[in-house]
Amino acid sequence: MTLTVTDLFCGAGGASLGAETVTGVELVMAANHWQRAIEVHQANFPQARHDCADISQVDFRRYPATDILIAGCECTNHSQARGVSRKKQSASLFEGPDPGAERSRATMWDVPRYIEVHRPAAVIVENVVEASKWIFWDAWRLALDAAGYRVRVLSINSMHTGLVPQSRDRIYVVCVRKGVDVDLDFRPPAWCPRCEATVEARQAWKNGRTVGKYRSQYVWRCATCNQPVEPDVLPAAVAIDWALPSQRIGDRARPLADATLRRIRIGLERYGTTVYAG
Repeated sequence: MTLTVTDLFCGAGGASLGAETVTGVELVMAANHWQRAIEVHQANFPQARHDCADISQVDFRRYPATDILIAGCECTNHSQARGVSRKKQSASLFEGPDPGAERSRATMWDVPRYIEVHRPAAVIVENVVEASKWIFWDAWRLALDAAGYRVRVLSINSMHTGLVPQSRDRIYVVCVRKGVDVDLDFRPPAWCPRCEATVEARQAWKNGRTVGKYRSQYVWRCATCNQPVEPDVLPAAVAIDWALPSQRIGDRARPLADATLRRIRIGLERYGTTVYAG
């Protein structure tokens, strides 16, 4: 059995690649407003149909129906981005709303629009954690529930997937059509010093939270003994092409800033095998 996928706001294709690594999953349709992203995505997934368009203006009846929808809605104006805090991106008494920021956040509504037309069995919406603080977050979730979907918000740091050597907190809003059962419990492997074994880790939330960032709002604990644990992660080395010529930091004509050196020192003292002596 083949499950078909549509990827809205597809970018260069990271989500599409993740979907197709699952046996029996096939990307059928991808869309983005940026021509360069579509060109790259089309090169990576030549078998799929592509549409370069403002997705908020698209009539989704033009797209083929698929079993799964993936939507990486715009996140820039949900987060503290471009040096501007999320709060300052909102309208004030003396300044009108930023149309670009409002339009960016409104892309979340393209998900219910798509659902209304195609009724996929499952929907996965990826965004920054701050999206859960959007003024219309509760209304958006109610719209998904009204459409007949069970909604669950998963907070996952990319480094705990065992696939990405980068610490990046994200939420994944998984919507499953009522009547479809899916195991959504995320249990990364971790070494437990008390059990002296690799165990399943479970999220332990702080102060009754259910959505948030690693360490700030939740930690990981051993599912057997409740001991705090750290899930396995990949080193940054796996993402580096060591064959590429590069300059050593110590050989730079312009020295690193004191703040940068301080962060390097802290990192080596915390995670390195030797103490930084610089």
